[in-house]
Amino acid sequence: MKLLRCTADTPFWSVSVDRELSSNMYLSMKPSLMLVDSHPSDLPAHFQLKDNNVVKSRTFDEMIHMQVGQVISTHGKYVDEISLRFFQGIHRWLPVISRQRFQDRLISFRGPPTAEFSLLLLSMCLITSQPSADSRGTIKDQENLYLTTKMLFAHVQTVLPTSTSLAQALLLIANYEYGHGLNDAAYVSIGICARMGFAVGLHKTMLNRNSREDETWLQREEERNLWWGILLSERFIASETDKPLATQLPSIDRDLPSDIDLADRSSVTKAETIEHQPVYAFDSETVGSFGREVQATYLYAKVLEAMEIEDPVAKQVEQLHMDSSLQAFFTSIISQCGSTWGLYCGSIALSIGALFTLHGYVLSHSSETQETEALHRSSTAALCTLVKMVVDIARSFNENIHTLDIEILPPRTWNFVRTARYLLDTSGEIRSRECCADVDEIRMMMRHLSQRWKLVGEQLEALEADYFGR
Repeated sequence: MKLLRCTADTPFWSVSVDRELSSNMYLSMKPSLMLVDSHPSDLPAHFQLKDNNVVKSRTFDEMIHMQVGQVISTHGKYVDEISLRFFQGIHRWLPVISRQRFQDRLISFRGPPTAEFSLLLLSMCLITSQPSADSRGTIKDQENLYLTTKMLFAHVQTVLPTSTSLAQALLLIANYEYGHGLNDAAYVSIGICARMGFAVGLHKTMLNRNSREDETWLQREEERNLWWGILLSERFIASETDKPLATQLPSIDRDLPSDIDLADRSSVTKAETIEHQPVYAFDSETVGSFGREVQATYLYAKVLEAMEIEDPVAKQVEQLHMDSSLQAFFTSIISQCGSTWGLYCGSIALSIGALFTLHGYVLSHSSETQETEALHRSSTAALCTLVKMVVDIARSFNENIHTLDIEILPPRTWNFVRTARYLLDTSGEIRSRECCADVDEIRMMMRHLSQRWKLVGEQLEALEADYFGR
């Protein structure tokens, strides 16, 4: 009995799989069985790899298209739904795909889309998927979708040369892995993604604003954003593994990523008509949310560099300078975002994290002498202020949870974990009512976010196991 049902009249992206027959399979078997019948029984003679590693035949595109269609249909998804969910959610904090270029490509195919595009769509389906308490077996379905996506990516990557679309797909896969606590897999994926970026020349988009003859202005802006997305993703993924990076941050005079949504809506065709801000424009009021996250990443890197200075006087001077710079930068972000929820979460989180790291280091690595007494008081006060801010963010989130879209929030809650641990560690054996209330606000926020990202749930479980014996 065959699991897959496909007729000649089946439209693109609508092949179905019998869910009842596959419900009792082992998880590791489902992806293989889902794909096995979608391979053509015999390939035409001209289906082969050329010397330049380019597939000549269309049948490979058809095969991948049918496989992706089966997977998407099996999980009850539609292309329009996936696209809408991605660009209204994940795209807000990871703007590495131009909505306009994606839609143009989607409607331009007269036959099956390219294998790279099909795989990109499947990766968008993966990162927008989430467990649902109302659907039996959804968590296993999500794991099954992940395994299938990884298998198909390996297949396509083996057959086709590296491309921008494949780098985009793998970046989404790496962020999915990070958000669901698969740290080692995420580290490997983002490392491969970085090298794919080097292979297709994404790093060169930092060096020249002039478009190549074979690309549009919007395509170049998309590629620059993609490279920034790889650089930033690698850094927060590697922070969970304490392993070396494959990339280096460009010099501080390079252009920030564009507001790609504005570019999508614009009739601009020439790069010269769009203002590009350099990374060092920290006090600019026109930098977008993704650009702010890039700037916050640079400031965080400067904090880490300051911690490595050996001369104590030079180290203290640089620490004071970084404290002043971070406070000014943080103030400008808060002023810029106003009451908008979620748009600047990445840069705010990085700024708070950098300040937390800086002042925590000052308190733990300098002796309390008469010369450093003022510095200790200043760092203690700064940490208290940061803790209050994080708790206020958690409280506001909990109070407005029914009106907030969790999809626009990245899975980066280490500031909340760090704050909760700081409160519990400094509260003494008898915790005050205020301390308990503050920690409960953080735990409640993390419970909400854990419904979307498994990583947050694992962090919450570790916190509760360490302090509450659960």
